[in-house]
Amino acid sequence: MLLRRITKHVKDQNWFAVGIDFIIVVIGVFIGIQVANWDNVRSDEHNYQNAMVRLAEENFDTLDQLEEFRPAVEERLTEVQAAILVLQTCETDGTAEATLNHGLNIIRGSSTPQAATLALDQLVNDGSLLARQNTTIRTHLREYHEQLHNMNRIARLVGGVLSPPENDRHPLIGFT
Repeated sequence: MLLRRITKHVKDQNWFAVGIDFIIVVIGVFIGIQVANWDNVRSDEHNYQNAMVRLAEENFDTLDQLEEFRPAVEERLTEVQAAILVLQTCETDGTAEATLNHGLNIIRGSSTPQAATLALDQLVNDGSLLARQNTTIRTHLREYHEQLHNMNRIARLVGGVLSPPENDRHPLIGFT
């Protein structure tokens, strides 16, 4: 319809009407682009807020996981301390050897929980989310990201070093 009207105005050489039609088209395109930009900004803000909520949820989940892990660690620590006491006192009776073996197997079979980092990774690496952050928040998130990933690397390292192979559950070769 608009194209027919513009074509009619050009044929009639009504340049004023052509100019008005042109301005209407340009304003319509401008408004359409502006509305799309506003929608993108709103969407980016929504995504940023969702990522921050997910970060908080991941942190609470990690804290809950650590709280659940704590009693098991305290129990293992008691058994490992008994093995250390056997080594310190150089006991050699039958129960001492069993206590020592049990403590060494606990050390070798320990696992460590790891923190979830999906939301944090997204907040640190996604350009649209970075644009929503001020310098202070961006700096703190980067530092937190680095610390959390370092802790996860250490947990994986400790778990990998201390976990015995499936076919070797004994801590020392030929110990018993």
